[in-house]
Amino acid sequence: MPVPVPEPAGPAVLDYTTISILEGSDLPCETCFDDASIVVGRNSLITWSDDDDTMHSLASGTVEGGPDGVFESGLLHPGHLFHVNTGGLDAGIHDYHCVLHPWMTGSIEVREQ
Repeated sequence: MPVPVPEPAGPAVLDYTTISILEGSDLPCETCFDDASIVVGRNSLITWSDDDDTMHSLASGTVEGGPDGVFESGLLHPGHLFHVNTGGLDAGIHDYHCVLHPWMTGSIEVREQ
């Protein structure tokens, strides 16, 4: 008799977006992410890829106001990934930055579908 497979918890992820942390972003840069400001729908999966040769630490919030606690990667080593499912975010704009390199900033706009 086959064992039933449980349904995944929560809504399915509808869209995938990858943001690359570009090589050399540990030094002041104008373009630190390949796509720093994105617009996504509910239940999208956003993945940051550390394609630099140094660690980074991504956090929601602004450099001036500090992390707001919505998401935080902790230390992200070169070659590693950090994921956020927007199903857990409120609709609207969520700024983010690298805690270690404050010139690295971006935003995610989450739209209801």
